[in-house]
Amino acid sequence: MTSITCGKAFLFDYRGDLTLKVGTRGPKGQEIPEAIVCSRSLARWSPIFSAMLFGKFSESRPANGDSWSVYLPDDDFQPLFILLSIAHGHFASIPEILTLNELYQFLILTDKYDMTKVLHPWVPSWLQPYERIVSISGNKVLLCVAWELGNEPTFRTLATDLLLNSNANKNSQLMDKDGVLLDTYRYLEPPGVLSRVNFIEVVEVLFLTRVYSKHNRNSSRTLAGDTHRPSRKDKGDAQEASLQQKLAGLLASYSQRV
Repeated sequence: MTSITCGKAFLFDYRGDLTLKVGTRGPKGQEIPEAIVCSRSLARWSPIFSAMLFGKFSESRPANGDSWSVYLPDDDFQPLFILLSIAHGHFASIPEILTLNELYQFLILTDKYDMTKVLHPWVPSWLQPYERIVSISGNKVLLCVAWELGNEPTFRTLATDLLLNSNANKNSQLMDKDGVLLDTYRYLEPPGVLSRVNFIEVVEVLFLTRVYSKHNRNSSRTLAGDTHRPSRKDKGDAQEASLQQKLAGLLASYSQRV
């Protein structure tokens, strides 16, 4: 496999038929990074690239035979470099470790091009440094990363810590311990990610399950020895069971994400 070289452009395929121009010029007029790639390799790995390059879009191959270039002004080159390395089999160029922010930015890109499902071989090494994190404080981005990569143990641990430190306001909206609404958190619903299952809904169901569980314990103590009053505990049990069933369905959908 020819190694990736950096001259005027990054060469991902020495027979590449397409040049990607990524990002925009910097404040000092820096050149836009370019990557020479194989259009068919991108199309095989990504249905989005397939439609973009071989559909009836402006990015498709010029009919007049001119050189083929596609501009990707909204993408950042660093995460795209990893994505292109995967698509062209340059596995030695794929980092074994990513910071949480790098991983987050990369997942936004893989979601954009519908390529998250191809990341299985690298997920264990990328998540390994963060598997022992149990507190949501300072780690909200990891909650999002675990969700997108389908890492249920990490997601459950952090979501549980989040809900145990959350409360509901008078409008039944979840707030963190500082009174900030959870649905305003930057990392809970990043653009383009979490589209299949509503993350906030999962956390809300977890929260309500805790509320009804606590309610049932209190009802059990209140009603002990009293056989004449209607059992509020029965109603609470039914509500909790319904929530547990809904939660199971949401998590089943979640576990199929990747």
